[in-house]
Amino acid sequence: MKRNMQEKKHRSILKTVVLLLLCSLVWLHCAEQAANASLFLPAESEILQIAEEAYEYALPLVLMDLTMKNGTNIKPTGASAPVNQFFHAKNPSSAKDRQVVRPNIDTLYSIAYFDLKETPIVFDKPATDIYSSAAVFDAYTNCVAVLGTGGQDDGEAAVYVLCGPGYTDTVPPGTVKISVPTNMAWMIVRTEYEDANDLADVYAIQAKMSLVPLGEYGTPYEPPPALPYDPALDYVPFEKLRGMGIEEFFNTFNDLAGDNTGATADQPALDRYAQIGVGPGLTFNLAGFSPEVQSTLRNSPAAILNRLANSARGLEIFHERQQLVVPGGPHRPIRHGL
Repeated sequence: MKRNMQEKKHRSILKTVVLLLLCSLVWLHCAEQAANASLFLPAESEILQIAEEAYEYALPLVLMDLTMKNGTNIKPTGASAPVNQFFHAKNPSSAKDRQVVRPNIDTLYSIAYFDLKETPIVFDKPATDIYSSAAVFDAYTNCVAVLGTGGQDDGEAAVYVLCGPGYTDTVPPGTVKISVPTNMAWMIVRTEYEDANDLADVYAIQAKMSLVPLGEYGTPYEPPPALPYDPALDYVPFEKLRGMGIEEFFNTFNDLAGDNTGATADQPALDRYAQIGVGPGLTFNLAGFSPEVQSTLRNSPAAILNRLANSARGLEIFHERQQLVVPGGPHRPIRHGL
C-alpha cells in the first residue's frame, strides 16, 4: 500500500517535471523566433526609408480605390455611374471643375471604372470623324492602351475586350483583346467639340458607346441596377487619403495588392517593402516597431504628401481639392494631368 502511494507520488512528480520541461521548450522556441524576427528587421533609419518608398509606391493604388468607390457611388445629382458602366458628361467643363485633374474645357468626358476579376468587359467604340480618344489605365494609373483618335484604330469603329490578369481564354472573332495587368481599371474617353453647335454630335457618339460583360456580348443586355447611394462614400478622394493613418493606408494597400499586383519589374521593390509588412497578404503593424519609429511613421504620410504637393505646386495638382494622379512603380514621375 505504502509502495503504491510512493509510486503514484513519483509518477506525479515526473509528470510535473515533464510538463515544466515542455513549457520551457515552448518558451525558448517563442523567444528564439522573436529574436530571429528582430534580426531580420532592418535598422530604424532603413525602416523609415523603406516606409517612405512603400508609401509612394502604394499611393496610386490606394487613391484609385478611393476614387473608384466615390466615382461609382450614385449621387443624387446623377454625376456618376455603377462599376462597369459609363458616366457621360453632358455639360462642358469649366475652370472650376475638379472631378479630374485639369479637365479640358473643349472636351466632354465619358468615364468608366472596371472590376475585371469576374469577367472581361467588351467596349464597343463607334466610328467618329471628330476627335474621340479612349485611354485605359490599370489600378496604378499606368496607361495600358489608347483606343480611337491618335491610338489604336484611330477613327474607325472597333470592338475591344478588356481582360484582367486572370483571363487566359480567347476573345470573340472580330474583337481585339486588351490585356490589363490589374483587376481594377478605369477608362476615360475624351470627345472634342468646338462650340455648343457640336454638342449634339458628341451626344450621338456617347450614345453609341457601350460596355457589356463578355458573357452578354451579342445579346440584349440590361445593366444591373445601381447600389443605393452611400453618404459615407461621398468624399473628395484626396482629402479622404489625407485622413488615413499609415497603418490603415498600408493595410488597405495590402488588401488591394492581391488582386492588383505590380509590374514584374517592381518585384525587387516589393520584396524590400515586405520587410516591414507591406505587400499582398501581409499585415502592417505599428506595434512591431520602437516607440520612436512609431512616432515618425505616424507623421510620415503628411510629410510625404506635402513634399509631393510642393514638387507639383507649379502645376496646381493639389490646388482647390484636385486629386493627385500618380503612376505606379517606385521610381516613376508624377502624371500631371488628364
